[in-house]
Amino acid sequence: EFLLLESEKMAKSSGNFLTIQSVVDKGFDPIVYRYFVLQAHYRSELKFSWDNLEAAQNGLRRVYSLNEANDPLLDEDEFQVAYQKATNAINDDLGTPQLLSVLHSHNSLRLWLAFEPILALDIEKKRAQLDDVLPEVISDLVHRRNEARKAKDWAASDALRLELIELGY
Repeated sequence: EFLLLESEKMAKSSGNFLTIQSVVDKGFDPIVYRYFVLQAHYRSELKFSWDNLEAAQNGLRRVYSLNEANDPLLDEDEFQVAYQKATNAINDDLGTPQLLSVLHSHNSLRLWLAFEPILALDIEKKRAQLDDVLPEVISDLVHRRNEARKAKDWAASDALRLELIELGY
């Protein structure tokens, strides 16, 4: 009763169920489904839709595109404060949604990697694949967009996001 498929309880008897293979057949990496599930507390209902899975994929792409050279938590003291905040989130009844919120709020690759053993999102592997696949112009746009977001220049960030979308990324 914890996973709802298009607002209905998943039930194999009614043919209303989801398999990992169906996720793969729709073009999603199974890791995206894992990230989607981590966004809900284990004791709460999770409403599955393909739109929600796509939103999870976009969130995960942002994680994979984080740049270690521009990490906002290079200062050890700041990192320790953020790490403790994230640890408190996961230690509070396995609060994975709260953990993800803390990780996203700091936008730090270093912090994400510190919690990779818990989340198992293949961050290093996927980042390496992105580096192999992304043309330099796209990497530059992503880097500039991350810089704009860090500077809270939302107009520039949105313009760069639209440019990336126009280029198919």
